[in-house]
Amino acid sequence: MEDLLELTEEERSWLSSEIKNYRRKYINTPKNYLKILEKNNCTDFSYLKSNISKVIEELREGCWQLYLKDEAEFNKNFISHLIETRKLPCSLLQDYIKTYDICNSKNFTTDLSELIGKYTGSIMPYIYALNLSTTQSRRARSGKTFEAIIKYLIVEKFKYPFDDQSNIGQGFFKTQNVGKIVDGIIPNKNAYINNRAKTLIITMKTSLRERWQEVAEEIGRTNTPHMFLLTLDKKLSKQKLKTMELHNIRIVNTKDVKEAYKDYNNIISFDEFFNEEIPDCLNYWERHS
Repeated sequence: MEDLLELTEEERSWLSSEIKNYRRKYINTPKNYLKILEKNNCTDFSYLKSNISKVIEELREGCWQLYLKDEAEFNKNFISHLIETRKLPCSLLQDYIKTYDICNSKNFTTDLSELIGKYTGSIMPYIYALNLSTTQSRRARSGKTFEAIIKYLIVEKFKYPFDDQSNIGQGFFKTQNVGKIVDGIIPNKNAYINNRAKTLIITMKTSLRERWQEVAEEIGRTNTPHMFLLTLDKKLSKQKLKTMELHNIRIVNTKDVKEAYKDYNNIISFDEFFNEEIPDCLNYWERHS
């Protein structure tokens, strides 16, 4: 029995497509995870207004745990599906079962362990592709979950008006020359068109790295007075904060991060953002409606 060393182009294409199909089947969206958490009373919202940072972190952890459970089910079912439907993985397993005569083994546990190890190694290109897909999915999932939590709190819990990318529409981005880095506008896109300086323009990044520069470019390109960058990144450098302040980027982060950089005017907590910045913005539009 020869180990599989590399997948053909046809097999890679099938695998990529099938992994996506199975992910959709077994793994929920962040929005649905939030519904599950609320239904099961997994988060205490009684202190929401006094400690929004804590609620965000609890919701994120709750979504992550639900995702891990779904991911485990996805992996088990997908590997079974792979062995059952693909000729080579199936024939290799049958060969190993015959070689070890596993049904009549006198050292069942030892032989089965060795069989599993050797068989897994023999189809490693499939396993590697699956692991790579999982890594990429987790990275994308982290950002999508954070965005879903913020929208959930704004719309469902605080009942604030909010236009996100799903209801802003392609036409707005084109006519207003706005980039997709804008994740949402408070109170709405019409307010932005009428007086963008009095709206809250939001973008969200779980970690900043150098991506905050995209926000600076967006501000310069659209002539937007400022932008709120919501993040969970705890590794902020003082120099980076100073540079972002020059570009009118206001960081919104957890209470502990805000406290660590309390001497900087362009960083506020989620609590300040939800309890002060948004109400102030909405009060303006109420007075001028």
